[in-house]
Amino acid sequence: MKNLFSYTIYFSLLMVVLSFTSCQDEFEEISTDEQETITANSATASLVKSASAKDGSFDDVVDNSSCFAIKFPYTVSINGLEIVVDSYKDLWFLKELVKQYDDDFGDMLTIVFPITITYSDFSELTINNLVEFRELANECTGDPVDARIPCVAFVYPIKLFTFDLNNQQTGSVEVESDLALRRFFKDLDDDSLVSIDFPISLKKRGGEEVVVNSNEELAIAIESAKNSCIVDDDFFDDDFYDDDDDDCENCSTDQLTEMLLACPYWYVYELKLENEGGLEEEYDNYWFSFKENGNVNVTVNDEVFEGSWAASSSLNTTALVINIPDLTNFNATWRLDEIEIGDGFKKIEFEFGDENEMVLKSDCRDEIPAVCETEVIVETLNNCTWDITNIDGTFFEELTIDFSNYNIHVYSDDDNDETENVLDEGNWEISGTTITFNSLSMTLANYVGEWEIVSCEPERYKLQRGEEIIVLTKDCD
Repeated sequence: MKNLFSYTIYFSLLMVVLSFTSCQDEFEEISTDEQETITANSATASLVKSASAKDGSFDDVVDNSSCFAIKFPYTVSINGLEIVVDSYKDLWFLKELVKQYDDDFGDMLTIVFPITITYSDFSELTINNLVEFRELANECTGDPVDARIPCVAFVYPIKLFTFDLNNQQTGSVEVESDLALRRFFKDLDDDSLVSIDFPISLKKRGGEEVVVNSNEELAIAIESAKNSCIVDDDFFDDDFYDDDDDDCENCSTDQLTEMLLACPYWYVYELKLENEGGLEEEYDNYWFSFKENGNVNVTVNDEVFEGSWAASSSLNTTALVINIPDLTNFNATWRLDEIEIGDGFKKIEFEFGDENEMVLKSDCRDEIPAVCETEVIVETLNNCTWDITNIDGTFFEELTIDFSNYNIHVYSDDDNDETENVLDEGNWEISGTTITFNSLSMTLANYVGEWEIVSCEPERYKLQRGEEIIVLTKDCD
């Protein structure tokens, strides 16, 4: 009986050992001799946290405080012009505006509240008004103790391991961002041990990457970047800040400026604003004239609207800033997306945010063309083919029309239909600004009769009959 009791004890102890070993096997085997551990409150850990902190200085042009950054997106107003700031590039353009207005810029810029600010540890706070904002900004004096080291960045992902005081592994995690790395260290106890899975890479300001293989090399690399860093307000590197936008990479401020000044008059070929859809029909016959002194005049019939414009560029992004107090739909920092020079025309495409687009087009005439004169209408309709839509851009079928030689030939504009069969045919005549469609008997039979041309542009006509409106848009593809 005594032997049985002894065997039972031995068996129990054996199971405890096996159970403990099994728990350890759940983690990847790490040699703590090779993977040096650091404590969560060590000097090296502090350097890691500083190199991964949220940078509060990059938007000082707006908040004048290095203790926090304003979270994208937010809106600022500059001399009446509202600008949506949703990227590091937008801040770069604001810095360019500072150079134009010099010391007056601070008085001209106002922040539209509420906003959310982010501290160096990525904690957030909502600010509802200017009084709250100024109180927090005034509390920030000098450089914050936990400010980011601005000239070095981690290349992710990075794998880390945690150990207890007996050097037994307690966990592992792979972090993908500065936010994740900061939160990892924030959640650790002061006596927790951490090991980094080397090698890892650091990126210096300017793009150069440095590979480090130990805690010592890591500390030296971060300290070196910290001591040699010269903060340049004119510096901008979207790769360093990991802000990814695909814009007109080969374009420049000079190219955009020369293009806008080369043609005396530009018209709105396309305008799409978030939640409003296409607005180009609303701005028929609005002619933009960009002046060398930074003024812009918009002429519509006998009325002229005045405003200002400026072009700026970062490393790979160019933008047009428009401020016309009476035409607020155009007031924005428009990023240049594409410049197209065709046979007898120039076209410039802009965008801001995800759902706002503007396209300006010009044939570089010296004066505003009399596009609603009968001779001009006849000449224009005889060139290329024309898409037909309702005022909202829709139609019961995708159609294209050939008006050459006063004839009408209607074709399908469906990319999947390669037959090019004539769906309807007839003829047309014009007197003044009244155009008459004759002999249509099939697809467009309901459109036979007189239509008044109520709006004219070089590549678009708006026709009205009673309450019904159709739009003809030139298609030379």
